[in-house]
Amino acid sequence: MTATDTRETEPVEGLQRIARPSGAFAMVATDQRESLRTIYREATGALVDDEVLRRFKVSAARVLTPFASAILVDRDYGLGPILTADALDPGCGLIVAADALVQEPGGPVTDSDLDAGLSPATVRVQGAVALKLLI
Repeated sequence: MTATDTRETEPVEGLQRIARPSGAFAMVATDQRESLRTIYREATGALVDDEVLRRFKVSAARVLTPFASAILVDRDYGLGPILTADALDPGCGLIVAADALVQEPGGPVTDSDLDAGLSPATVRVQGAVALKLLI
């Protein structure tokens, strides 16, 4: 716990859970799924498997969350691996993507819906302080 992290000693309300002590936001978005796979393919010329995406997200969380007020993660490749690896800095708020994306491989997201498999209560127990939905 950092000197400015008070979440374990007193309740923190509203947006303060994903803000810096100054009130500013410095968030990291790692909820890309197939878009991240496409970026890897375009950069390397190779198809990458799910494990590459998981390792990238764990590494990004480990390196960036000490400097971020919050991190946005997806359930498919980010949430579980980041929590299992204990890669989330305790001073960084956790936002979980609550969207199911419609996206052809290599293409843009064309639609989204609520992720029917997401339980807000479950991700709250896992440490999430907010949910995000792409509309």
